[in-house]
Amino acid sequence: MLWMYFMSIYAKNWKYYHTKIKGNKSSPVDASFYDIREFFQGRNDKGQLKNKSSDEIYNGLIAALRGTLNTLAQKIAPKIYKYGFLKK
Repeated sequence: MLWMYFMSIYAKNWKYYHTKIKGNKSSPVDASFYDIREFFQGRNDKGQLKNKSSDEIYNGLIAALRGTLNTLAQKIAPKIYKYGFLKK
């Protein structure tokens, strides 16, 4: 159930991105998570992604997505060790 919630938040982020790139031929239509982040957050002089965007709607969407990712990570962490993907 948590995975479906994560995907719904990601879909909102992706849809919002597509509303912003309408008519922009240089932005990829099949954008990945990192393409979307780069579009909204931009890069600094060193070429690194900036921490925040000036778009408040995007900031709210990405905050919700990060919160859900953290919750999902906490939920699956015990199983990672239980099934031997990582050793303690």
